[in-house]
Amino acid sequence: MPRQLSLDSTDDFESESSSSTSSKRRRKSSLVNLPPGALVVAAKWKGAQFAQELESDAKKRFDLRFKDDLAGFDFHLIGPRSSSASPLAILLVVEADYVSSGGERRYRQKLAKLYTAANKAKSKAVVVCQRTEASVGDYLSVQRLACVELKLPVIPVADQRHLPQLLGELYSAAFVKRNPFLIGESEGDASQIVALQAIPGVGENKARVLAENFGSLERIAVASESDLALVVGSSAARELHSFFNDKKR
Repeated sequence: MPRQLSLDSTDDFESESSSSTSSKRRRKSSLVNLPPGALVVAAKWKGAQFAQELESDAKKRFDLRFKDDLAGFDFHLIGPRSSSASPLAILLVVEADYVSSGGERRYRQKLAKLYTAANKAKSKAVVVCQRTEASVGDYLSVQRLACVELKLPVIPVADQRHLPQLLGELYSAAFVKRNPFLIGESEGDASQIVALQAIPGVGENKARVLAENFGSLERIAVASESDLALVVGSSAARELHSFFNDKKR
């Protein structure tokens, strides 16, 4: 029987809160004076294919910057001057973070750091988790900790190639389109709608319809293309099904 995930029984979150004062100051200083419309990417991703695509495309949408000291998350999205919405702190969890030996401890620590760092940066936290057919079972544990215990939206993605478009959609959903956090929905429903709007091809209206009909991101992720088509039409269903089930790595 799998061990019950509980914030009360883990040392990961306690250890994060007891970090040194100098470390806190370094983290805070790394996020100040960022311009509106900035996308800050952890420097460790600079050589990745998706980062190269971001560099070639970012000028159209973002002020792209790479930072060595982006602690706790992998991407930091700052809204335009016209938006009063909080920045987004985005963590990328790859399959190796949760399916290999010691994976549970590793992803718990990553989520703990995101939870702490996002609060310090006064940002809303979002988890993007790479998930394929082979890792569905392990992915559920990541989703349970993030969504149920930490109330963080989780966006499953089959391939890192989707990240440039995903970040653009997430930016639009959080800062350009109407913000669902401000229209009276429950925190859980709002998180689902924000996460759904971040999926390429899904706008606000389709996100709401999907949430109403399926109830959760996980049910949408495992739904058949025909079931999705009954709700959002064949074209959007094809995009959604491909997004969640693309097996190319």
